Amino acid sequence: MVKANVYVKFSSQNAWSGPYGEGAAERKKGGGGVNADDAHAERKAWKGAWHDVRVWVTANLESFPDDLVDVKFDVDAQICPSCQRWLIEDVIGHLKLLPRRVKLWAEVKGTTVEVKRTTVWPVEVGQCDTYQVVKEKTKKKG
Repeated sequence: MVKANVYVKFSSQNAWSGPYGEGAAERKKGGGGVNADDAHAERKAWKGAWHDVRVWVTANLESFPDDLVDVKFDVDAQICPSCQRWLIEDVIGHLKLLPRRVKLWAEVKGTTVEVKRTTVWPVEVGQCDTYQVVKEKTKKKG
C-alpha cells in the first residue's frame, strides 16, 4: 500500500499544516505500480486537498503578507513517472490559481525535492531523474 498526504505552510513558518488530503493505493498484484493513474495515492490525496488548501491559504494571507506558499506531497514510496509528470504539469497549474506564488515539494521518506520542470529528482524520490525522461516514459497517446 502506498500512502500520500498533502501539507501546506507559508515560507516563514517552520511547521506544516495538515494533512489536507490523504490518499492510499494498492499496488498491482505481482508488483509494479497501481492500476489506473487516478487510483494513485498522490492523486487521491490531491483530490481531497485542493479545496482545503485554497481555503487555508486565503484565510491566512493577511498574516503572512510577504511569504510564498509551500505545498508538500509526502509520499511513502518512490513517485512513478506518471505522477511526476502530473505533479509538474497539473498540480503546478492548479497552484498558479492561488493568489500568492507557490513552491511545490515532494518528499519520500525524508528526502525532499522542489517540484519544477528543471528539477533533477533523486532516485529516493522519483523513478525518473528529469522532466525530459518523464515525458519520454509517459508519452501521451493521441
